[in-house]
Amino acid sequence: SIANLETESSSSFNGILEKDESIIVTLRLNFNYSFKEIALDLHQTVNTVQAKYYKGIKKIRKSYLKGVNDEK
Repeated sequence: SIANLETESSSSFNGILEKDESIIVTLRLNFNYSFKEIALDLHQTVNTVQAKYYKGIKKIRKSYLKGVNDEK
């Protein structure tokens, strides 16, 4: 359920993402939900879900790259 997912996804991204971004990214990547399915479940538009997903992915990428550069 999405309630269980809130706890799981928030621990997965350790403060990198906002709660809604974390849920959307988790549903999309871990559970293969379509943007339309996520939008219906979260009562948001498909465009909003897509924007939050891509924003979240950008934050994850930036955080990862920062970590990689810090290790050099």
